[in-house]
Amino acid sequence: ETNDAPAAPAAAAAGDIATADGMGVEKDFPVMENFVKDSDRILPGRYDDVTNSIAVPFLTRPPALDGSHAGDYGFDPLGLSEKMDFYAMQESEIRHSRLAMLAVIGWPMSELLAPSWMLQN
Repeated sequence: ETNDAPAAPAAAAAGDIATADGMGVEKDFPVMENFVKDSDRILPGRYDDVTNSIAVPFLTRPPALDGSHAGDYGFDPLGLSEKMDFYAMQESEIRHSRLAMLAVIGWPMSELLAPSWMLQN
């Protein structure tokens, strides 16, 4: 009797492959007992007890930056989060970054594809 299935890795035979809770994805490395998923680490108000910014420790933490967003470490040296809507600033940043990505492609393409009479000496 032949087995056409690929052989299981040595770690699988030893039972070292762990499955992340709720994700159904097998990991090919051992997971520690006290493992916490990244999505469980982001909690609203997780920096409420911190008075100074984590990113810039000598500045006070803005109240709008409470750690509820990924990458939120209280970095707002100009205080824009106190004056403007946080979600409007996020949308504006996404729009500007997409425009910048198009410009990165558009500028060299216009230089390469432009007729010779448009280019200066």
